[in-house]
Amino acid sequence: MLNLENIKNYYPDFYLEDSQEIIEIKPERAAKYKNNQCKFLAAEQKFGDKFKVLTEKWLLNKKWE
Repeated sequence: MLNLENIKNYYPDFYLEDSQEIIEIKPERAAKYKNNQCKFLAAEQKFGDKFKVLTEKWLLNKKWE
């Protein structure tokens, strides 16, 4: 279990005010690093489904309308 009290500052890549979503953008390879996985888990515990990690794989698979 991660202690969120140890995290002093967090600056997401994007914060969408309208939907209050927190967006983190990482290369697919970096998103799999253990230290990033720990950070993502802590963010998901704190922010729930408002936290999203996007990679180039997501971007390439996105169906643009």
